[in-house]
Amino acid sequence: MAKTATAKSSSEVKTPREPTAYQRFCKENMKKWIEENPGRTKEVMTQVALLWRNAPENPHRGQEPKPRKPKAPKEPKEKKEPKAKIPTEPKAPKAKKAAAPPKSKKPIEPSSDLTEPSSDFV
Repeated sequence: MAKTATAKSSSEVKTPREPTAYQRFCKENMKKWIEENPGRTKEVMTQVALLWRNAPENPHRGQEPKPRKPKAPKEPKEKKEPKAKIPTEPKAPKAKKAAAPPKSKKPIEPSSDLTEPSSDFV
């Protein structure tokens, strides 16, 4: 079954969601942290996330983060056994192609047909 797109009228405009408490906290605190620590912009998100952990705006304040599931170890790939070569008759060497005759370096002379006007077109 193919899905068809429905045309939305101009009256059905989606309003964007309000930012979450975490998004508001990041927006406020990132600017402050960058001003206090110039030149360390790569660490901003990590440090703001650490501030969020114990921030009063955080609804999960003081709780340990949820434990992550450990990744399943990758199984080693099975090595394929090399195929046993069946002894066969030795192949005959390929015949070499005959060398092309050397090209002559004579200048090409114009033919008399091209130099004289043709009576067919007159």
